[in-house]
Amino acid sequence: MRVLKALTACAAFLAATAGPAMAQELSPAQVRGAAEQLLRDGQVEDAAALADALLLRNPEDVTALAIRAQTLLAMDDPAGAYTLAARAYAGSADDRSRFIAARLAAQAQAEQRHDLRAQFWLRRARQFAPTEETRAAVARDYRFLRDRNPVSLSLSFGVTPTSNINNGSVNQTLNLFGLPFEFELDRAGQPIAGLQVSGGASFSYRLREDAESQTTALAQISGRTYVIAPADRSELEDERDASIAVCEDRDSAESRADCIDGVKSVPQGSDFSDASLRFGLIHRQIFADGMRPTVFRYSLGRSFYGGDPYTDFADASVSQSWLVSPRNLLELSVAGQNRLGLAGQDDVISYRVSGSWAHVLDGGDVLRFSLGMRENKSDALDSDYSARQVGVSYDLSEEWNGIKFGFGLDYEEREHAATIYQPGERRDETVSGRVNMQFTQVEYYGFQPVVTLEGTRSTSNVDLFDRDYLQLGFDLRSSF
Repeated sequence: MRVLKALTACAAFLAATAGPAMAQELSPAQVRGAAEQLLRDGQVEDAAALADALLLRNPEDVTALAIRAQTLLAMDDPAGAYTLAARAYAGSADDRSRFIAARLAAQAQAEQRHDLRAQFWLRRARQFAPTEETRAAVARDYRFLRDRNPVSLSLSFGVTPTSNINNGSVNQTLNLFGLPFEFELDRAGQPIAGLQVSGGASFSYRLREDAESQTTALAQISGRTYVIAPADRSELEDERDASIAVCEDRDSAESRADCIDGVKSVPQGSDFSDASLRFGLIHRQIFADGMRPTVFRYSLGRSFYGGDPYTDFADASVSQSWLVSPRNLLELSVAGQNRLGLAGQDDVISYRVSGSWAHVLDGGDVLRFSLGMRENKSDALDSDYSARQVGVSYDLSEEWNGIKFGFGLDYEEREHAATIYQPGERRDETVSGRVNMQFTQVEYYGFQPVVTLEGTRSTSNVDLFDRDYLQLGFDLRSSF
């Protein structure tokens, strides 16, 4: 049998190099089939000889490139295997060939401990996986590499139509400072609708790990900017033009010029943009056998608003969870933040205690309740308050027409001992509800679209802080 295989390899080589007469004896398809069979039988060197013969005939033979890549993996040459697998992927004309080449490229990168690159190729393989079994296998390999890899990189992007990009009040007139008359709020102080575009990147590196602990360094950047809706921009421009027309009716040129200089310019969407940059450490420690890890977090960062530095901040927190039964998880968290205002912003120190209980129902649905308390301390009256929060969420385990639903409802109450807008205290109440829809039958390189519909209403005894928000978010979420 081995002699026959060797003769087959020689025949293939001669067919590729000696001319048309010999080529008639063995077709390229037969050589490919023989090479694949040799590879399945463990005859790596013979399979490599056949693949080399095919590549002499056609250097871009996708099947031959994939076979030769597999032989190089078996011969402990992952670097060479990756080069050929990448060539096979680039030349593939069908999904099956792309899947095979991407899996080989991922394996070759993983054997070189290039785990991030291997994860990238596994996402490509997932896109072209022919069956549910191969899709699941790709996901398992990805999770293995994610756990092994000390480096983690995640990117986020979202587009969200929103009804209130500027935190505008729903009231057109305000009663402030306890005076017996109302102030008219200009259009820029009322809700401005638009499109929110957000993005971010998170990089982490596992510094050390053993059976009881793990320490990870973290760097994050995130930001949002806005595009004002055309109808609202038109209203803002009309208000500006009307103000300028009033100024032009003044008698003297100097008075007209001063008046026009005082007219507010039309705001741009970027005026409401915000961003943050954060660096930190996360440490997980198991203090007793059978105990879940206690998680310590510390970070430093800077926030920006409208493109300008806004605050410097330091965050610290500790959280602990307990699996009290197979279906019940309790979690408690204590956190603090010191925020230093820049360019005239307020300094704030805040403390937060929160807890949650998650329960898995018989059908696999997850019900979660949360409670929280927060104290903000600041010399600025409207940044100094006490808050209480309560929330409930319900996530369905079963899909409905290819959509997995999640629901949430939250309530927050804030109490300010004093406010600059009127005598006495200020009280705010905020209710928000949301519906998440993950489209599980739509996937692109391992990411599934998620649509979130969220509405929020804030009411206050100070008219300026009566606010409504409605937004429809769209982002992508990894399916594994």
